[in-house]
Amino acid sequence: MAYPQGIQIVPSRILDDLRQLRTFGSIGQGVNRRSLTETDLASRLWLCERMREAGLEASIDGAGSVVGKTPHSRRILIGSHTDTVPDGGWLDGALGVIYGLEIARSLMESPGSGDTGIEVMSFIDEEGRFTPLMGSRVFCGEIREDEFAELRSAEGVNFSDVLSQANLSDKPIQRLDPGIHIAYLEAHIEQGPVLDNKQIRIGVVTGIVGASQYRIGFHGQKNHAGTTPMSLRYDAAKAMFEFVGRFTKYFNDNARANTTWTCNEVRTEPKAGNVIPNFAEFSIQYRDLSSEILAILDQGVEDICKEVATGNGVAFDKEKTVELVPMAMDEQLINRIHSAAIERGVSSHKMPSGAGHDAMVIGRYIPAGMLFIPSISGLSHDTEEDSHEEDIRIGAEVFARAVSNHIDHLDCFSRA
Repeated sequence: MAYPQGIQIVPSRILDDLRQLRTFGSIGQGVNRRSLTETDLASRLWLCERMREAGLEASIDGAGSVVGKTPHSRRILIGSHTDTVPDGGWLDGALGVIYGLEIARSLMESPGSGDTGIEVMSFIDEEGRFTPLMGSRVFCGEIREDEFAELRSAEGVNFSDVLSQANLSDKPIQRLDPGIHIAYLEAHIEQGPVLDNKQIRIGVVTGIVGASQYRIGFHGQKNHAGTTPMSLRYDAAKAMFEFVGRFTKYFNDNARANTTWTCNEVRTEPKAGNVIPNFAEFSIQYRDLSSEILAILDQGVEDICKEVATGNGVAFDKEKTVELVPMAMDEQLINRIHSAAIERGVSSHKMPSGAGHDAMVIGRYIPAGMLFIPSISGLSHDTEEDSHEEDIRIGAEVFARAVSNHIDHLDCFSRA
């Protein structure tokens, strides 16, 4: 076997690199590093240089993703993202990229005898300044270059224009090649409270939930709030609140223990306490590992909208704004991570991911697996997000062992 003791990483280098990366856009303990801002671009140039110092062939591609490759004929992809939400956390995404950098660096220091190496990627715009999971979708051919000009941020910035200003628009785009890229592994903070509450070191991700999100609007008639009898009102806000109540019961009757839903982005017009609202708009989102459950909830949205609109004498419209298909992780990679935790002598827990990750895109094309480490108090997408250094170190050791065990398996299989 090429790595009988596993790839020998140096955890202190991971912490050093994570801390250095945090300096790009730091806000207190957190980071504001939106995709393709000046700060983000500076961090990508820094990451590229760190990859080259590690002996990797490194570049920023024509979409803004950073890639570093070991000189092998086939490679395991290790990736995540280094962009953040506004005023976000320092480990969200960054952890997985720096784990990949350290594993590739350690492999280059002791290259072994096999022909399977590592390719590290920091995918552009996972957090969706322009569109969610953008880098992995470009990498897999789901977003074409001729579609770049159609992508705009909420503040009106055009993606193609930013690429041109950064001198990236003429760079080649990195593409997934299943003949070279034989598996994808991603490490991430949990972004939830399960591991921290249970005092478990490693989360072994079994799948990434799908999601449906709708924008729903009810349209009634505004009138005087004091003189209009209740039986003669066409109250859009009342319809909205009735929908939420009915959907709550429908959700409780049809969802599973791990299904989640959220109502947000509520808006009514006019904004006056003495006027019956003629318009009410909100968003509703739910997530589950089962496409069947998502379809049942979709049907509930349709049926309840119709019932509530009819019962209140109002009209409605709805638009599906998010549709993400659930993605199961590869069973062999699940077992690799679980076994690596056992070999390291630490606790692990098989669990779904309630958040989206690049693995849910790449897993449609090649085997994919994910590892979680605990988030203190379950906090994420917040400047207070953090993980204990010991969990960062142990997570890296388990992840490196899972990667090296998979490399050994692939190289042995290729020689058989």
